[in-house]
Amino acid sequence: MFVTRGQFFVFLACVCVGGVCGGFFLISSCLSKIFNLKALRIVFDLIFFVLTGLIYVAVSYQLDFPSLRAYMIAGVLLGILLYCKSFGIILANVGKKIYNKINKKLKSAKARSLRKGR
Repeated sequence: MFVTRGQFFVFLACVCVGGVCGGFFLISSCLSKIFNLKALRIVFDLIFFVLTGLIYVAVSYQLDFPSLRAYMIAGVLLGILLYCKSFGIILANVGKKIYNKINKKLKSAKARSLRKGR
């Protein structure tokens, strides 16, 4: 592939790779919060970065990218950032609403069982 031709499309592909890897980052950060050990956080982060690198290498080989350029790395990082700032927030809000509904139902069920027990 000629380097100056198609750089924008290579950049967009890198942003898409970053967006996909953003989902893995969300899973990694959730697991890090569940297991509140520093060593496990490091392991989850390492797995995330290795997985991101492997996905990038596979996509770059499949799409025949030119040699590694700074804009490609910036594209992957931008994709991860866009995922975290957009879809990650949407998922967090949905999860919060679901949690609140479940919590409300559990509290009302507990209150009903206390009233029946009297």
